[in-house]
Amino acid sequence: MLQLSGVDVRYGQIQAVHSIDLKVDAGQLVTILGANGAGKSSTLRTIAGLVRPSAGEIRLDGVQIDGLPPERIARLGLSFVPEGRGILTTLTVEENLRVAAIGARATSDFDGRRDDVFKVFPVLGERRKALAGLLSGGEQQQLALGRAMIHKARLLLLDEPSLGLAPLLRDLVFAQIVRLRDQGATVVLVEQDARRALAIADWAFVLNGGRKVLDLPASEALSSYRELEAAYMGSARH
Repeated sequence: MLQLSGVDVRYGQIQAVHSIDLKVDAGQLVTILGANGAGKSSTLRTIAGLVRPSAGEIRLDGVQIDGLPPERIARLGLSFVPEGRGILTTLTVEENLRVAAIGARATSDFDGRRDDVFKVFPVLGERRKALAGLLSGGEQQQLALGRAMIHKARLLLLDEPSLGLAPLLRDLVFAQIVRLRDQGATVVLVEQDARRALAIADWAFVLNGGRKVLDLPASEALSSYRELEAAYMGSARH
């Protein structure tokens, strides 16, 4: 479904990503791991079209998307939940969901999609008229995932979805990520809680200094966690 070939990402004179090759099959839940500054978020933002690669190629279902504006990429079935959640804080919960439906051209069956979100995240139904900016951090993360559910994305990019959440809310968020994958979405997950991410993922990529240093089944990465930690620290060969 998704293929990156020789992708470089630069911010002025700083190169954040170095010639990365990644392949994600339809229906997979893939995690991208690495220390802060490893290039994980830059990779997701480049896939989503928010940053243009300085070299290389990105294809979604065989269609070259690097260089397309973000809204065109979204209409091809991609949804991006950035770190910080990306919700519209001056709109209500329901208005946030309605905006997501407009972006996905899904207004005709909005009520059904919204009710599905409220079944999974009951607190959003209870606070549907509340301004999103007044929600707790956990509620905002649930709203961000709810917007992705409204979109019914075929490819879902998640950047640090458990950041700052209490353990019970982390459990809820990870369970919903698995549910989205089981319902047919392909998921690319960036997550600092490496063990938790590997426990739900099918495949793992590890970045260090903007370079891919490991590319292996998540179960193998979990069973050889010392090698994974070495890759984080930059001692793995690449």
